[in-house]
Amino acid sequence: HLTLTFNRISDSTLTYVVEAANDLSSGTWTTIWTSAGASNVAGSVTVTDTALMSASSSRFLRLRVTAP
Repeated sequence: HLTLTFNRISDSTLTYVVEAANDLSSGTWTTIWTSAGASNVAGSVTVTDTALMSASSSRFLRLRVTAP
């Protein structure tokens, strides 16, 4: 399984989204984890993809952080 580790800050106005895709050229990403509002507690976060690496020839994760 792929994992993504990042540091989250305690800012309730931010939205954190971890997305996964099998192909970078398709433009199709699936949300596998989110954090927003009161859930944004400062500290290290590790998100583990539920898809098995053996299930596809490639797999990618990305973190999107948005503010209003």
